[in-house]
Amino acid sequence: MKPLFIILFLSISIVGFSQDFEKILKEGIALHDQGKYRLAIQKYERAAQIDKKSSIVYYEMAYSYYLLKDYKKSIKQSKKAIKVAKSNKDNSILLSSYLINGAAIDDNGNTKKAIKVYQKAIKKFPDNYLLRYNLGYSFFKNKDNDKAQAMIEKAIALNPKHTTSHILLSHITRNKNLRVQSIMAISHFLYLENLNHPINVTARSKEAFDIFKKQTIGNVTKDGENSITINLSMTDNDDFSNINMMLSLIEASNRITADSLNLSENQRIHLFMKNLCSSLTNKESNGAQFWTGKYLTIFQQLHEKKLVETFTNILLLSSGKTEVATWLNAHEVEVTKVEILFSE
Repeated sequence: MKPLFIILFLSISIVGFSQDFEKILKEGIALHDQGKYRLAIQKYERAAQIDKKSSIVYYEMAYSYYLLKDYKKSIKQSKKAIKVAKSNKDNSILLSSYLINGAAIDDNGNTKKAIKVYQKAIKKFPDNYLLRYNLGYSFFKNKDNDKAQAMIEKAIALNPKHTTSHILLSHITRNKNLRVQSIMAISHFLYLENLNHPINVTARSKEAFDIFKKQTIGNVTKDGENSITINLSMTDNDDFSNINMMLSLIEASNRITADSLNLSENQRIHLFMKNLCSSLTNKESNGAQFWTGKYLTIFQQLHEKKLVETFTNILLLSSGKTEVATWLNAHEVEVTKVEILFSE
């Protein structure tokens, strides 16, 4: 999975600065937005000479250096931004500076140090989902899946619409052989990603869809005319282990049926999702828990409200099949019902 660090885009207020400072800073930001990072940095350096106590100048320099992949200079400037922002009590710039400082440190090869930066920042900004996400990603890179999962669950609780948290959670749970949880997480990602990009399928949506196929219908293979192999991975402390076992057995039976009826991959996925949502209705929900709370409730309600087919077709937009988009266009009412369900 490609490393991803999300930086806050600031709404800049520079009231009270000199006109020269304001003009030069705006010129630097304009150059940055055009991708002319080195020229932007030159402007920021001039602005810093006018006002050495402006945290935003150091932040902008750090951001431009980061995009140039000059991580050492990005670290240096973001440290200055953090120091000055603290002094000025400018929390918006302080938060963004922590984010870019941690990202630059991590990309410079020191993930453990980046973790400490994010942990320190979270003490100051406990309700910021981006800090939680970045910390979770650093734990993931450090192969600490348990801590990564805990942090990403908190990020999603803070912002359920943050698509990248859902796909990362799917990767983490897949590493831990938590198949049902991984499917639920990647389904959330595909739903949100495809809803945001219904016409042009994004590259990460296509990549996620390949994983989704392997997780749903890829663990059962047909070796011969009457021979089926189930690739089943189980793990301790899996609250969904019984459902995982049952789904695998059902899928083995469905594979024989699918072959006899010559069902397509998409049709097999429809069949799997129908069985998954039906199986999850028997699981007791618990709003105090992450997986048996909102995540589980959505799949149960998809089944109860007879919206599994619609939801699955939204996921299947990633397959690039024109008939999927045609079906969704003809069922706008059902699509709206799914959107309402996810927004509740």
